Amino acid sequence: MKILFYTALIVIFILAVVPNYNYLPDVFSISDLLNHFMAFFMLSILFDSAYRSLRPMNKMIILFSYGLFIEIVQYFVPYRDFSFIDLSIDGLAVSLYFLIVKRFVVSP
Repeated sequence: MKILFYTALIVIFILAVVPNYNYLPDVFSISDLLNHFMAFFMLSILFDSAYRSLRPMNKMIILFSYGLFIEIVQYFVPYRDFSFIDLSIDGLAVSLYFLIVKRFVVSP
């Protein structure tokens, strides 16, 4: 699971700094906000599975920090920009997984 998690981190970072979505397969051009939500929801699942011993709040903080890191990098990339909306969607996806799905659907 750790290999999948770190692979996803790398792929998501690369997609975050790609200059133009037109060069990517159509699956990546659905909706920027939906892409953010799906990416961070998936990261939450993988991170939770890869690091079971970490507390959920710590996992949430780490994943949100990763989203913030991506937005900061995008601020310095000429063809991208920092977006509080994107960061909010990242946080929503992480929160949804850890506060709702994991608690009420996955947990015994």
